[in-house]
Amino acid sequence: MVRKLLVGAVAASLLAASGSMLYAQDKAAAAVGSYKIDPVHSFVTFRVTHFNVGATYGVVVGPAGTFEQTTDSINLTISMDVDKLTTFNDARDKHLKGPDFFSAKQFPQMTFKSTAAKKTEDGYQVTGDMTIKGTTKSIVVDLKKIGEGKGMNNESRVGYETKFTVNRMDYGVDHYPDTVGKEVIVDVAFEAIKE
Repeated sequence: MVRKLLVGAVAASLLAASGSMLYAQDKAAAAVGSYKIDPVHSFVTFRVTHFNVGATYGVVVGPAGTFEQTTDSINLTISMDVDKLTTFNDARDKHLKGPDFFSAKQFPQMTFKSTAAKKTEDGYQVTGDMTIKGTTKSIVVDLKKIGEGKGMNNESRVGYETKFTVNRMDYGVDHYPDTVGKEVIVDVAFEAIKE
């Protein structure tokens, strides 16, 4: 009797373990493929200090892009229209889009294109070229997976988020160096739809 119970317990454990492994494989398989970023459900926010006494926040709405995802890597391209940048103050936004800062007419987009990536416990560590105001610098970001699932039309969706800091002076966005903080904290969160 004891032997039967032990055999049954071992079998149940093996079935549960194999079920968990199959579920994990199914999840990994679901995530593999080509994706298009959904601009309606994706956001770029930024924070910069002002006079070293306060913080100003802004948003770049509607980032666009695509990526190819495998079980152990990701190849990502994302772009942001400077004209869609807002700090919720018309005068300040006009100044930011002008030649003192982003020169939106001459450089209408900011982009990030990955050049390498490696799998981490909760996403990927991604190296890529960040281009702002015509200047390109290599940066490394930790891309963390938020989740994956089905949308309202049964489409496959996956979401990621990353937070990093850039020095605006490196990109020629260098007006008011003693008034506006040099370090800009950027938070990118995007949903993407499997194609």
